Amino acid sequence: MNLVAIFIGGGLGSLCRYGIGKLLVVTGFCGGFSTFSTFSFETFEMLKNGQTALAFANVFVSVFLCLFVLYIIYKKSII
Repeated sequence: MNLVAIFIGGGLGSLCRYGIGKLLVVTGFCGGFSTFSTFSFETFEMLKNGQTALAFANVFVSVFLCLFVLYIIYKKSII
């Protein structure tokens, strides 16, 4: 049941962001993948549990992957 609630909540949040945003990739992918509160909580939990490498990998992937995707989109003049 928790996964369904997360799925519905994430979908509704993405739809709300879409109403004020420009693109599916920016709003959907980056918004869904790196919601800041969830990102912060999960990273902190990893650090608290001694999973330092996993926490840094989470930061790297969340930040740099989204920036890279946005850069590619920008270069292709989609946004």
